[in-house]
Amino acid sequence: MSIRVASLIVALGISACSSTKSLVEAKPYRQDLKLDVTAAKTFDALVAVINANNMRMATVSKDAGVLEVAPSPVSAEDMDRYCGFPAHSDGKPVSTFSEYAHDHSSKDKSAGNGSVQLSFLVTNVTAESCNVSLTANWTTTYAEQTVACDSKGVLEARLIDQLKTQLLTPGK
Repeated sequence: MSIRVASLIVALGISACSSTKSLVEAKPYRQDLKLDVTAAKTFDALVAVINANNMRMATVSKDAGVLEVAPSPVSAEDMDRYCGFPAHSDGKPVSTFSEYAHDHSSKDKSAGNGSVQLSFLVTNVTAESCNVSLTANWTTTYAEQTVACDSKGVLEARLIDQLKTQLLTPGK
């Protein structure tokens, strides 16, 4: 009987320790966009979009075309809108961020929330056109570890649409 109990304890310990190891590895979201607008004008419009969304810029280098947004906290509800919950090797999500928050949050510890870090690179293609590269890294805490999440592309599409609108608005 004690061998069975010991085996069960070992098995439970192994499955608890490996709960994040069996997750499908999420990749950063990447999108490239070619615009028929100068890189300088595009960079200025991008700064305006980031400011309008109340995001904090960590790195701003117009000459290099680099704009990095500091990691921004994201609620569990918004994580459900913007990302897929981490999935096991079968590809099925373990939960939703909101369900995970409900089941694992306490007054001392929140769960299901996440963060996003955005990086933009604006490069010249010609004197009158540029390329904008967007990379988004989404993370959450799952089983006491920080894990990457796959973006649904929703926030990124919204920011790109806002950038295009900003560029098309006269006087901006």
